[in-house]
Amino acid sequence: MKLITTTLAAVAIAMSFITTPAVADYTFVVPQKPGSGTSVWTSIVAKELEKHLGEKIKIINIPGANDIPGFNKFHNDLQSDPKVVMVSHGGNGVSYLVDKVDYNYYEYDPIGMMNLTIINGHQKDFDPYTDKILFSAGSGMTPDMMAHILLKGGPDLTMAQGKEIFNTQYGYIKGMSGGERRLSYQRGELNVTRESTASYNKFYSDAPYSTMWFSQGVFNLETGEIDVDPNWPNKSIHEVFEAKWGVAPS
Repeated sequence: MKLITTTLAAVAIAMSFITTPAVADYTFVVPQKPGSGTSVWTSIVAKELEKHLGEKIKIINIPGANDIPGFNKFHNDLQSDPKVVMVSHGGNGVSYLVDKVDYNYYEYDPIGMMNLTIINGHQKDFDPYTDKILFSAGSGMTPDMMAHILLKGGPDLTMAQGKEIFNTQYGYIKGMSGGERRLSYQRGELNVTRESTASYNKFYSDAPYSTMWFSQGVFNLETGEIDVDPNWPNKSIHEVFEAKWGVAPS
């Protein structure tokens, strides 16, 4: 059973693949449609890995609601093949916690990981702490939504208060594609957005209507803690929370 929890650092596992007898091409299962973020990264990594493997990597896209069908298919039918690799992302972990899925996320070990921060921004004329947030729902977006509510609620936030904020001060809008989300944010129909660093720099770093809110930070593999992202000084969620509320989040 093999799992790539994210994609970029899969290059680091190339040497372990070389020792595997070449019986058939490798297959990477992607739980999104072609052209999506995870699919794009998978294609980039697969091309680099092929140079070391001396054989092809076939990419199979199995999209569906909350990116669940692809992982379910891997878990139920494909995991016994040692040359089939599941390319998962944070949304699959969230789905395991909050949706009905066939797989147990903890049964699988990562063989490669991309340590990537996510950037959250908001409209420059919008105060996310006092005004109602309008945010596009989607796979992987739930941790951002939780972070928004934590930042709005402060250090004494209870579960009941968090639900109240979600129900009265939050609009979690379903059904938008990435392109629709960006267009709606550009028009001001959404007032908060989130992107990978590459996409945020591409679409919003110089946009006159947008300002950065916070970075999720990066996971420290040695300590198991979330560290400040050095590329975004004073903008990790821990720093932003403490600057707002005077204490670190817990």
